[in-house]
This record gives sequence, C-alpha cells and structure tokens, in this order.
Amino acid sequence: LIEGLTDRLEDRLTDGALDVAILATSPTRTNLTEIVLYDEPFWIAMPNDHPLTDQDVVDVTQIEPGELLLLSDGHCLRDQIYDACKLDRTLTRRNGGPRTQQTSLATILALVGAGEGITLVPAMSLASGWVTDSGIAVRSEESGTAGRTVRLTLRKAYPRMALVEKLADIIAACLPNTVHPARR
Repeated sequence: LIEGLTDRLEDRLTDGALDVAILATSPTRTNLTEIVLYDEPFWIAMPNDHPLTDQDVVDVTQIEPGELLLLSDGHCLRDQIYDACKLDRTLTRRNGGPRTQQTSLATILALVGAGEGITLVPAMSLASGWVTDSGIAVRSEESGTAGRTVRLTLRKAYPRMALVEKLADIIAACLPNTVHPARR
C-alpha cells in the first residue's frame, strides 16, 4: 500500500507498477478506467474558538480566503478545495489568498488546532482522533455540494477485473456513515 500524488499514481498504473489505486479524481489517461466507490462531502475544520463555531452549518463563502490552509500544489485535495470555495486560483498569500501550502493534512490540522486558520477536510477523515482531542471544531458545509467522488482506478486492460469488482464490494461494505456509497 502506497500513498502518492494522483499523477504519479496514474503513471504507475499505466506502467503496470500498480494494479489499482484509490483516487479522488477521474483518471486523466485514456488507458485507465474507474469504479466509483463513494461520494465524500467536505467538512469545515476550524479552531475551537473561531466565530464560525457558533453555527451548526457553515457556508463556504463565509470563509475568508486568507484564512484557508491548503496542501501544496499537486495534491488533488487542494484543487478540490479551490473548486468547493470557488476561489480565484490567481490569489496568492500576498493578495489575500490561502496562507500556507503544506505537504500533509496532519500538518494542516496541527496548524488549525493552533489557531492558524481553517481548512476543509474529507468526511472519511472524521473518524480519526484529531477531531476530538486537538482543539479543532468541525462543521458541515451548508450547500452539500462541497466534496469529491472517490474511485478505484485501474488499467482498462487489467486482466483481473472480477477481483477489482470484489475489492469495490468489500470497500463498500466497510464505509462509514459520513460518506455516500455509489450505486452499483
């Protein structure tokens, strides 16, 4: 099991170095296909003392772009947050855009817990301990449209498709109630 950036995982799938990858973006290479697993809403993570914690549900338009803490370029979650918040990608730290670019969600959550800003997190991450013991409050996103689709990605010519279908069934049987399973 390895973790990596989407384009590198797609390279490894194409080269045959990987059989299957779990990705949160549609494949960009024509020799790859996907099996949709689930839709995953984003939740808003903020310091416990942030003014938005007074609300049960938060509209992403209430988040100041300068408060957002994001992963660095190349991470699909970064792009998905830009899309969810309808942010201008030309915004930089100097002109009111997101303030930081980190390499891991754990680092971003530590910064949120320290009062340094806000981020959006995938619903699947809510099962982790950081939610209850790190000075972070989470709120659902009001529109219900901020999120992503997670899928198994593989080569179209993969010879063991039945095995991948079984893997998709196993994953579907283990999903938490924070995500919305795909109809298969």
